[in-house]
Parts: sequence; C-alpha cells; structure tokens
Amino acid sequence: MRSAEQVVQSAFKALAKGNSFVVDGKSNYATTQMRRFLPRKMLTRFVAGIMKK
Repeated sequence: MRSAEQVVQSAFKALAKGNSFVVDGKSNYATTQMRRFLPRKMLTRFVAGIMKK
C-alpha cells in the first residue's frame, strides 16, 4: 500500500502534466480496467472482496 505522501506526489505529477485525474498504483489501475472485460456481477463481487479486507 502506498503512503499518503506517495499518492499526493502522483497527483501533483499528473496535474503538472495537465491531467485532471490519475489512478495511483498498479492494482488500482488493473481494477479500473477490469470493468471493460468482466460482467458487472462478477466485478461487483471482486471489488466487494477487496473492500472487506
């Protein structure tokens, strides 16, 4: 897990490049991309399992 300082650094880098948002971390990026390939019900179960941890 990344620290708050690391996340803020990523946000500042994205803003400097002109991006209005950034998905920080490889696992977070993978989760955002899963919605393109997995059925909604399966993705909901997967994300629920992550959130319970």
